[in-house]
Amino acid sequence: MNLCCHISCLIFGFQAVVDDWIESYKVNRDAALLSLMQFFINASGCKGKITSSMQASMEHAAIIRRMTEEFDEVTCRGSAVNPKRDGE
Repeated sequence: MNLCCHISCLIFGFQAVVDDWIESYKVNRDAALLSLMQFFINASGCKGKITSSMQASMEHAAIIRRMTEEFDEVTCRGSAVNPKRDGE
């Protein structure tokens, strides 16, 4: 399979994911937005979970701040990036 075919497969696969998300948005806007927000959190490397109650009650900035705190706690503990936390 040549490079062009690989790229075409990726584009069509990505388009299917986008189309599915649009359909889910039409059915349940809040659930679809929560799913999209969680996608970006996961894509950033954060293992935090956004709940529907957080989405309903918190400003976006507060959610991001909370996910950043969880990211720091989970990801940096004992990592090469922050070796000081090894002994904590």
